[in-house]
Amino acid sequence: MSENEKSLWESYSSPLGDRKVSVCRTINRMFPRMLLGFLWGVSALAAKNDSAQHSQPPLLLVSFDGFRADYLQRFPMPNLKLLYSQGVLVDQLTNVFITKTFPNHYSLVTGLYAESHGILASSMYDPISHKHFSIRNDSDPMWWSAAQPLWLTALDSGYKTAAVMWPGSDVTNRTPTHYFPYNSDMTFQQRLGNVTNWILGDEKEPGVMFAALYWEEPDRSGHLFGPENTTAMTKVLKEVDDNIGLLMYELKRTGLWGHINLIVTSDHGMAQCSADRLIRLDDCLHPDNYTLVDLTPVAALIPKEDTESVFSLLSKCHPHMTAYTKKSIPDRLHYRNHVRVQPIILIADEGWTIVKRGNKLPRLDMIDDRMTPLDPVEEFMSVCQQRETSALSPRPASHGVRVVEKGCSKSCAFIWPVTSQEVRSYPVSWLCRK
Repeated sequence: MSENEKSLWESYSSPLGDRKVSVCRTINRMFPRMLLGFLWGVSALAAKNDSAQHSQPPLLLVSFDGFRADYLQRFPMPNLKLLYSQGVLVDQLTNVFITKTFPNHYSLVTGLYAESHGILASSMYDPISHKHFSIRNDSDPMWWSAAQPLWLTALDSGYKTAAVMWPGSDVTNRTPTHYFPYNSDMTFQQRLGNVTNWILGDEKEPGVMFAALYWEEPDRSGHLFGPENTTAMTKVLKEVDDNIGLLMYELKRTGLWGHINLIVTSDHGMAQCSADRLIRLDDCLHPDNYTLVDLTPVAALIPKEDTESVFSLLSKCHPHMTAYTKKSIPDRLHYRNHVRVQPIILIADEGWTIVKRGNKLPRLDMIDDRMTPLDPVEEFMSVCQQRETSALSPRPASHGVRVVEKGCSKSCAFIWPVTSQEVRSYPVSWLCRK
């Protein structure tokens, strides 16, 4: 980004002042079905010529990491409520297991469970290549190649795309038209300014039709201070709400408001952990017996010799931890059918932390951002704002997409453009692509 671009976006004043806000409550069930509609839509739209393409409204996806839904009741968020009041409420989304940032953000843009797209956790080991993955060592395209994110699907269909700091968007040979290498120091204003410029386009190239924007808060502060720290979370959620206000302000200032489909969402909630709720692996098993791949709240390990003996010890280790061999992982978790799933995984109960030894919480495990699907404990928010919606019936599943109807009354499950006059909006459906 040039110095001019930085100064331009840093100079913007605050959002929407005292306007009212909107939010969407969702039971901690986040599976990113909403975007699969765009996958369908982009295939249909690809047949249009260039002039027709410009008449379609773009889709902007914005994620505020770790936004727990009860923040909406605990803290004043006027801008978010204003956004929801002008949009559509999502009753319920289901997260994929495990609800870490990388697996769920990749699910949001692929429509796949983690066992299908291959980003299973924040720390992984691949037994074929013998490579290790971490959030600081994530650029090898091997890890990401099992699935195609929306920015590549749309790009392959002839559309310009963009992503700012979205997990997986800066991986070699898998980037959208416009992107940045990950830089946590880039402000929300700077990220948003580039996205709106890319959507608008210029004389040299058309605007992007799909853009994804990621922001680290309130997840970062939740990890540092815990989600129950009212003082710290009041401060950061005021900043989040100001950023939502800035988002609406920029869309209106640039003329995009009313001409763009907008989804604001999150990836997981959080639960408070405590040094009084520790599960110590060394109390149950000597560390020479296994190699640890990932630790908490879902630990993954490789036994060095007898898997059954190691599993037997771990299955009796602690009443607040459940051990599974790979073949016994429940179907409902959709977490068994991948080579990177380790021979044994350990799942801590909500609020409990798995450590190797000692009596202290790891600094970044003040909270537990894992809520398993089907455990309606945590919640997170997701709101949608549409251009000219019309209620139409879902079309039959296609392109490998399986549709399962759920008994919910209303939802902004997904949105995408169909013609220049119409945006299709579907009622509640859960989608899964295998």
